[in-house]
Amino acid sequence: MSKHMLGVAVLVVMVAIGLAGAVAWAAPLDSSVDLDAAPPIPLAGGTENVTQATAGAWTGYYDFGDKNGDGTRDDPVSPAGLSMGTHSLYSDMDNSASIKLNLNGGDLTATSGKISTSNKRATGDIHIYDVGTIAMGDAYIDSGWYVNSGYGGAWDPNGSTLIGQDGTAGPRAGNVQVAGISSATWWNRNAGDVIIHSSGDVLIQDSGGTPKPLRSDMIYVNRNSGDIQVHHDGTFVAGDITATVRQGVADPGDLLFDGDTLGNGASGTFSADLIDTHDLQTTWGAYGGITGTITIQGYTEATIGNVDTRMKGGYTDAGFLSVTGITNDITITGTIDLDGVDRAGYYYDGELTLACGGTITLEGGLDCGLFDPPASGHVFDPGVETFIEGLLDNVDTDDATVTEITSPDVVWYYPLVPGNEYLFDDDVHDGLQDGVWALSGGGLLKPIAPPVPEPGSAALALLGLAALSLRRRRS
Repeated sequence: MSKHMLGVAVLVVMVAIGLAGAVAWAAPLDSSVDLDAAPPIPLAGGTENVTQATAGAWTGYYDFGDKNGDGTRDDPVSPAGLSMGTHSLYSDMDNSASIKLNLNGGDLTATSGKISTSNKRATGDIHIYDVGTIAMGDAYIDSGWYVNSGYGGAWDPNGSTLIGQDGTAGPRAGNVQVAGISSATWWNRNAGDVIIHSSGDVLIQDSGGTPKPLRSDMIYVNRNSGDIQVHHDGTFVAGDITATVRQGVADPGDLLFDGDTLGNGASGTFSADLIDTHDLQTTWGAYGGITGTITIQGYTEATIGNVDTRMKGGYTDAGFLSVTGITNDITITGTIDLDGVDRAGYYYDGELTLACGGTITLEGGLDCGLFDPPASGHVFDPGVETFIEGLLDNVDTDDATVTEITSPDVVWYYPLVPGNEYLFDDDVHDGLQDGVWALSGGGLLKPIAPPVPEPGSAALALLGLAALSLRRRRS
């Protein structure tokens, strides 16, 4: 079994154990509940009454330390927490207010269903505080707005999803597993934020271990997408992570993932299929700033599929990707699109900053076509080496030193990849052998399998394949 498959199996077992173990320690929900009118929540041992139900503020503030809802925390639900089973808690009126759950230190579990304020106008927030383990199986959390109804009030806010607190304002959640979270919006309103504070793993995946979306998109027109922040201490898994803007005068959100928020050293891995903060606005009304920036820090390893921070129009830089404080390897398996829009040299493509104690691998290659790059360019600071296995495009070969890449170490490229031929020409650069380039920062850009003259093309191909095979075995 591969390391990846073993890791998935372990995560599935962890989720299964969490589901099986936590249900016995949380109050079972008897039925799904429409919380529009802030009714009591029916539990197996009675009801959890709403503590606050202020019109236009909260659909319901349900404090599981105050079962009768009289405002005094002297009659807690026992056992603490909430076991939803297949049921749902939701509010779906045109302008749903918010749902706030204080679980008094108990767990939140489910096998399917949802917690949702999604509707066709302004959605409410979802707050889940003072909670232990969250193990929601195939259930999801949704404070987003998807219906293009055509009559939503302009600039109405969209709801945010907040799980746990920062340890000062209130306790962090324990391990978190949920089959998708969204605060995305569709039309004429800012998307909500997703903010998670956890003392353990955060797994955005279903009960079978399949990664699921984490979204704060502004899906159609005119407003901003939300921020996504995950502050925790352990492993992070998600499918597509998106905070995009599709059209109009708007800005994508920023993404932050901190796997060592307790400061006791990295203890878990980071994995995401896609990280996307692109801005496809075609108007030029947005000035300054930057499209969504992505920060990932404090993990033992980081594996990312595709990365997209591009800017199609407007007067804004494309976003940056920073992955630092990684104990071992960083791997980006797919494409990296940091394409910006050149406005007479004022706005730029995005940059990569990758730093780890092991190896950096860009399996899909890298485009270095910065219009007027800042001094650093793309920064690679591995403990071992960097491998760019795909096309390394738009390196400026007019100068002896490659300024688009800064590294103190060797950055290997593959000269047999179609399009990389220009890096291996007949010139000698700054006294280096053919195909070897000096980098900003003191490192070298080198071919992993130097070409040989004809008729050795077949042997060259075999040499390149052998080198790639050896490199993968080493990693």
